[in-house]
Amino acid sequence: MKMTINMETINKFQNLNDNTLSELINHFLEHIPVHLKKMLEAYYLKDFPTVKKQAHLIYSMATTLGADILADLSAEIEFAKDKNEAALDELLHEKVIKSHKEFNLLKVELNKLL
Repeated sequence: MKMTINMETINKFQNLNDNTLSELINHFLEHIPVHLKKMLEAYYLKDFPTVKKQAHLIYSMATTLGADILADLSAEIEFAKDKNEAALDELLHEKVIKSHKEFNLLKVELNKLL
């Protein structure tokens, strides 16, 4: 089972002995909620291309910081395909909600690192 945050990635940033980790965490905590909100709004508007675009942006930031579960969820959203819109809608709904829950867990863990 993956952990909310990949401590191996965090340790690499901590070994730099500068402010890189805290800057990354602050950037992440500031920007991810914006993208999550845009993704959720786009989902409710059934604007699936925007949902996938926001997922890609979240994936990029999550991967950099070692937020592996959020990165995986984002990749699943970005590359989600289904034969019909109803099935895609159901899949995206589940993943978008899980992404929000995962971010809330991440916030707790990342704030401990600051």
